Amino acid sequence: MTMDIRYAVRWLVKRPVYSFIFILSLSIGMSLNTMTYSVYDAYFTKKLSGEVKKQSDLVWLFTRDNSAFELHNGILYRDYLEYSENNTVFSDIVVSIPFQRRVLLRSEDMATDAMIQDVSGNYFTALGIKPLIGRSFNLNDEREDMDYLLITYRLWKARFNGEPSVVGKSAYIDNIPYTIIGVLPKGFDGVEPESKTDAYAMLGKLMKNDRVSVVGGFFFPKEVLLPALARLDGGVSLSQARAEMDVRSRQMGIAYPDTNNDMEIYIASVSEGHPSRRASTMADKGILALTVVLVMLIPCVNVASLLLNRAVERAHEFALRAALGATRMRIVRQLLTELLILNLLGGGLAILIFCWIVHMFS
Repeated sequence: MTMDIRYAVRWLVKRPVYSFIFILSLSIGMSLNTMTYSVYDAYFTKKLSGEVKKQSDLVWLFTRDNSAFELHNGILYRDYLEYSENNTVFSDIVVSIPFQRRVLLRSEDMATDAMIQDVSGNYFTALGIKPLIGRSFNLNDEREDMDYLLITYRLWKARFNGEPSVVGKSAYIDNIPYTIIGVLPKGFDGVEPESKTDAYAMLGKLMKNDRVSVVGGFFFPKEVLLPALARLDGGVSLSQARAEMDVRSRQMGIAYPDTNNDMEIYIASVSEGHPSRRASTMADKGILALTVVLVMLIPCVNVASLLLNRAVERAHEFALRAALGATRMRIVRQLLTELLILNLLGGGLAILIFCWIVHMFS
């Protein structure tokens, strides 16, 4: 094997143009296919950010309208408070405002446009996201209506020069003073991978208006559905959680017939993919497979042409080796060794190309 590898390396070095085209063709096809799968995984299966811990224990909470046979993303804020206090299947339930708001963020001599997301006080502790410096929100902060702010690593580096002293500084949003209490870990800009949030505030204060809450110039009804995630308590199965929440939702329907009549909570595991994307995901798998085949078709044709040309070129070499006593399997082993080296080099270059593409678009 060592002799085969040495011979293969010498043969490839003597033909640099052939080797380069072979390796480049393979690497382009591999890297494009990897990018295709990555985009599909991020945008169609709708998974959560990799910073979120123990995602197998997390579930989405939806409101299902039995009268209209519709599934709505999220739950009412009033229901969130009720379910948080009265359930035995979830260790935590978290909610967030269903949209981001663009605001002018000012701090000392710095002013910048920023995307703000409003979340419940237990949002980061429940999802297992620990700040890089400082601390995160907690439920006491939300109950006391504290105007605290968590900023992302990206904003911290871009606007605060990565200074640890940013914790404790005041920042103004719409002329309301907030205190920065922490910096989120690098790479986390939001629960969904495609999110680009700059900072987080708590939503409790916003939701205490009787009819309409005001967020950065936006008006939304108090009955807006808030995207919700819950973490299953230790030892609780998905079927047990669904059974209990069916009972709880019927109780809420009796207590609040105007808003909760014919409504129930639908629970879906995060690891199984988002229900709104699941049906389209099945339909898109055929398109994904076709795309992969088409992407690899061109480099495969190039590689096949190179192999045919090489076979014609080396016919005299193979005849001479056979005359000297080499068996057919010996020649095949030599050729497989050469192909293995070429494929390893092509795969290594594909990794470098894909890392460059990720860096360019991140």
